[in-house]
Amino acid sequence: MRSFFATSTWTYAHVPPPTGSSISTTTVVDPLNNETDYTFSGGYEVQRLIYQGCLSSTPGCTITSGRVLLETVLTCYNGNQTNCGTVTTAPSLPINQIDKYTLIAGKSTQSRSTTLFDAYNNVTDTKAYDFVCTTAATPVCTAPTNETVITYGSYSRKLWGYWQPHRQQTMQDSG
Repeated sequence: MRSFFATSTWTYAHVPPPTGSSISTTTVVDPLNNETDYTFSGGYEVQRLIYQGCLSSTPGCTITSGRVLLETVLTCYNGNQTNCGTVTTAPSLPINQIDKYTLIAGKSTQSRSTTLFDAYNNVTDTKAYDFVCTTAATPVCTAPTNETVITYGSYSRKLWGYWQPHRQQTMQDSG
């Protein structure tokens, strides 16, 4: 957890999509001059680049010592696993699957988290792959290191004054 003085400033610079495109970017510079670049397609995050340091051309960068890429996160939607960070159209709705690939600089494999949703946007399954995925344009992963399956019943119950669907949760660990 980072701690900053009350005078610390975060800078956000958003570039909306040009005419005919759905790709936009937002650059964030924290008070320690670390940069994070977000790329969105139709409002959905598809890529995140996390740097130590920032470039002098980056809005909000006050100390320029260059930047070093620390981590890349690619987000894929609805089972599309190919070139997720370079998609040019928004994912089709409803979203029934989100895959996040995380590559730490210098590693030869990446991690993956997969979340599945039902028709009501309830989470039904989560899987975690602990740096067992290739970095190819279409990544290949071995078996997940853990998985949680959630099954929803056909009836609801009242919990804290709100109706909640009945659900059963099963956790599996490959370790």
